[in-house]
Amino acid sequence: MSQNRTKRVPIVSGLFYPDNPDELSNIIDKYLNNIDKNDIWNKIIEQTSLNIKELKPLVIIAPHAGYMFSGKIQAYSYSVVSEYKYDSIIIIGIAHQRQFKGISVNMDSEYETPLGTVKVNFEFANELRNFDKKIITVEEAHLQEHSIEVQLPYIQKLFPSSTIVPILFGEQYYEYSELLYNALNSTVKKLKGSYLFIITTDLSHYHNYLDAKNLDETFISDLKEMKEKRLYTHVKEKKCEACCYAGVITGMMISKNMGKGRVVIIEYADSGKITGDRRRVVGYLSAVLF
Repeated sequence: MSQNRTKRVPIVSGLFYPDNPDELSNIIDKYLNNIDKNDIWNKIIEQTSLNIKELKPLVIIAPHAGYMFSGKIQAYSYSVVSEYKYDSIIIIGIAHQRQFKGISVNMDSEYETPLGTVKVNFEFANELRNFDKKIITVEEAHLQEHSIEVQLPYIQKLFPSSTIVPILFGEQYYEYSELLYNALNSTVKKLKGSYLFIITTDLSHYHNYLDAKNLDETFISDLKEMKEKRLYTHVKEKKCEACCYAGVITGMMISKNMGKGRVVIIEYADSGKITGDRRRVVGYLSAVLF
């Protein structure tokens, strides 16, 4: 299959993160350098009961708001994987701006940010699209979407030689989470290599602090116990929220079936800590799955 060489240009540069390369690089360094990685890894070893040699992160969960709101929480997720190498990084998000049916894999040749460009792994992306007719390409959804874009500067800083596979859910059904897991599992087995899966999601949106805390605690509890069907039910019953809960469920399946089935909650915060307004907050989570 021939591939047109196209570039996906940034849409939230200068809004969600600095458009000046030096400023952007420095703010990421600042966030990462303020994290005590030894403390985090002690927490991980304690919670997983695994030897550190057995622990190569397979999935991270990271938020996607503006860096001033969630960049510090985002940095916790990336600090856990910063010492590893991955051939390709699969980024799974939700289409906020453009609704469509199914799951979309972007086929632009590369993504651009102020830090340069990162190439898309066409071979992996094509395998996903060939797996099932519900996995398609809806370019307009990717052109308008910020959730994947705000992950890229961290990826460019930490994994400059890695390619990416950008994926968006258009609809969030449990069956679609299973479908994407099966497609990813099949493709990883076929192509081999070292892969990191990034689930980009925020948690509850625009509730007061206490309501947000209760909603997010339910979500985090389901995640910690690796109860993906219960999490899906709780979302549908409005007992918790996450804009890309289908991606989190896929991540749990990846961990259970391709990894060791262990999860550690690294950090949680809400936007009110930054704005001072606790009447309408958004929840942000950093987690890692092995």
